[in-house]
Amino acid sequence: MNWRIPNQLTALAGATLLLVMFPYSNTPVWACSTGGGSGGFSYGSQTGGGSVTVCARAAVETRTVAVAKPAPKPIAKPAPAPKPVAAPKPAPKPVTKPAPKPALKILLTPAKLTPPPALLKPAPKPVPRIAPKSTPKPKAPVLKPVAKPPVNVPVVISLSSSSAGQASFSPASITVVASPSQLALGEETFLAVDAMVHYRSGSILGRATDVRFEPIATSWNYGDGSTAGSVPWHSYAEFGTYSVTATVTYSVSYQIAGESSWVSAGEIAVSDSAEVSVGDQGADPGGSVPDGAAPTSSVRLVAKTCIGNQSAYGCMH
Repeated sequence: MNWRIPNQLTALAGATLLLVMFPYSNTPVWACSTGGGSGGFSYGSQTGGGSVTVCARAAVETRTVAVAKPAPKPIAKPAPAPKPVAAPKPAPKPVTKPAPKPALKILLTPAKLTPPPALLKPAPKPVPRIAPKSTPKPKAPVLKPVAKPPVNVPVVISLSSSSAGQASFSPASITVVASPSQLALGEETFLAVDAMVHYRSGSILGRATDVRFEPIATSWNYGDGSTAGSVPWHSYAEFGTYSVTATVTYSVSYQIAGESSWVSAGEIAVSDSAEVSVGDQGADPGGSVPDGAAPTSSVRLVAKTCIGNQSAYGCMH
């Protein structure tokens, strides 16, 4: 198993170098910090300068697979042949002595005479023959089985990094309308602004992102030094041209696909202006009064109040 150590050390050394150099890579500066979210995905927002910036950051795990190369196969060496064993020398054959000749028997009578056992010599016992040992044949050399090298084992290196993205969204502009825009002294003008709930859409890190702008307050500056929180009509006591300014405050919230519901991102104020001219409508439609001349007034017949019904008879439309 030692044949894989150099390859593993090389792979681990490369991974360590990547981890050391990663913090020094060029990282963009984000407009806002991220905190909310789960599962390695976080997000946040920063509101200012008439727009809201939504930021998101996602953890990314990169895996690198390096296949280790096998070491060359070792050559199997044959086991040494056993030394031949010398064959044992055959034992000498025993020499058998001839049996002594029996003595002559004297037959005195026809009867068979048997000598007494004391006079008879015992017959020699035969010496057993020892068979020679067979010489063992030399065995063939036995080759030891060579272990097969293991299959290439991939080395998996995991690197954790993060990717970030951001997008900015701005509310729609507003338009202020004064009706009528040319007034007589003491005549009221009706003011309106076209602020409404609207949405902006974008994509951050491949996720759909929606931003909602909801008007929550409108303030007026009539240009003659007077202001009001939400009164949409005004009259002027002096001749002249006035710039009426409306400021709409939007409540901002955003939502990223796959995450929680709408998240509050603060407020944004948007303004617009319109001009109102106050003068003698009968003498000069432009509202100017000649030098030395006394201002005059005129009476107009109308069907009903022009506030909320600009198409009525006598109203300016």
